Order: sequence, then structure tokens, then C-alpha cells
Amino acid sequence: CSNDIRDKFSHTSVKGNGLLEYPVALITADEVALAGGKRGGKNSDFYLHTNSYYWTMTPASFSSATAYAYMWYVYPNGSLLAWHHVADWHGLRPVINLRSDVLISSGDGTVDNPFQLKLA
Repeated sequence: CSNDIRDKFSHTSVKGNGLLEYPVALITADEVALAGGKRGGKNSDFYLHTNSYYWTMTPASFSSATAYAYMWYVYPNGSLLAWHHVADWHGLRPVINLRSDVLISSGDGTVDNPFQLKLA
């Protein structure tokens, strides 16, 4: 695409479009699916499985009859589901997108041994 800079969301315009005010967001249903979440199917064998409910930021539908907005969410068994109105309680999964030249220098991502990052 000759105008792909408009799709490179970033905090500054050095390597992107500078349109992100805050470079943190909620996870999307696509990101859950790409990580191994299955629509309507159990899956506890992927790294985003937490054995608890959590929202994605991906809208599913809107009901004009009830005035409810419905979102995609992850069920405790790891399945990705839609049609749950946002008045219900669920957890959140923040996402921080890193540049492709950021590497893990040490750590395993646990609380006791968090990832240490460095530029390539």
C-alpha cells in the first residue's frame, strides 16, 4: 500500500503516524484467536488462557430492543464468545504493542522473573 503510514499507529511519528495518545489498549478478539482462542470451543492450552472471564475490545452487536452493546469475551475454559452485554462484570487484558526490533534479553515473563527488553 502506498499510504501504509496511516495504518502504523504509534506514539510518535518517527516510525508511524503518531496517532496513539496512549500506546496501551485492550486485547482484540482477533489477537485472542491468533494466540489460540477458539470461537465457542474449549482451549486451555494457549498462553492467554487464565481460567477466568475477560473482555476484548471487539464489538459483536447492538440490541436496539434492550439498548445493550455486546462484545466478544473469553470464557474461563478458553473459548472465545460473543453476545455478552457490557453491563456484566469480566476482567480485562491490556495489550502493549512493541516494535519489531524489540527483543527479550532475559526473564521468563513471570512475576518473579519478568521479561527484560532491549532494542536489537
